[in-house]
Amino acid sequence: MPSSIIAPSKIGKGKSITYHPPKAIIDEQAAELLGLHAGDGYISCGVWGIRCNLNDESSVQHIIELARNVLGVEPSVRIRKDTFTIRSGKNKQSISS
Repeated sequence: MPSSIIAPSKIGKGKSITYHPPKAIIDEQAAELLGLHAGDGYISCGVWGIRCNLNDESSVQHIIELARNVLGVEPSVRIRKDTFTIRSGKNKQSISS
């Protein structure tokens, strides 16, 4: 499982990389990702996302790792105005699958 730090200059599309099926149980990492999503996230047309302040790069790195570990996907990261948006690249399996 990759655990590399992503430089803001290298962020972009997740290219639909799938590492493993999503977790089927709610563990500490899944609960944390769900909490972040409840507070700062959205779902639109089958795509999930979480927004972070542009000054909070360590949180972006952590959310990327959570998405990899919990959902089994490589998320895409976009910079928009004053926020990072971490989201699934395309329609993915839901966490309840």
